[in-house]
Amino acid sequence: MAYKSEINDVPPAQVDQVVQDFKTAGAAKVEKILQPDGNYTVIATFDDAKAKAGAEATAKAKTTSPNAAARPAKQDKVSKKPSPKKKKPNK
Repeated sequence: MAYKSEINDVPPAQVDQVVQDFKTAGAAKVEKILQPDGNYTVIATFDDAKAKAGAEATAKAKTTSPNAAARPAKQDKVSKKPSPKKKKPNK
């Protein structure tokens, strides 16, 4: 029995990776549909129940952080202590 998995609002920067992940998970067919807002809907069709587990894992991974590629990586906080001033030699 065929199973479909759909992810909405995929940013353009991530759409090819989502498609590839579905193919790697065993999708028989993957469609990407451009939404009016510029994001994509990705629909993957799987042929059997075994692939369904892979589809659900892929969809869950992609929907937990849908804009991960669009956001800059979180940086560690850096202490902004002023550097010590150099003393000028006395004349």
